[in-house]
Amino acid sequence: RRKEFLNYYIGMPVEVLFEEQVELDGRKYWTGHGREYQKILLADTRDLTNQMMVVTPQALVSEEYLLAV
Repeated sequence: RRKEFLNYYIGMPVEVLFEEQVELDGRKYWTGHGREYQKILLADTRDLTNQMMVVTPQALVSEEYLLAV
């Protein structure tokens, strides 16, 4: 059910509050949450701590994260 919820947001602009950096498979991503509590990953070299951004999820990368650009 969570997967269906997240798939709905693929290709749609989502406003996200980014909070911290994590490393997955050797790559660094910023993690954040959308207004509907979607968990979003974004590869970015800037410091996005506590920054709001509008991003567009492109893929579901796990049962809990959307990958955005």
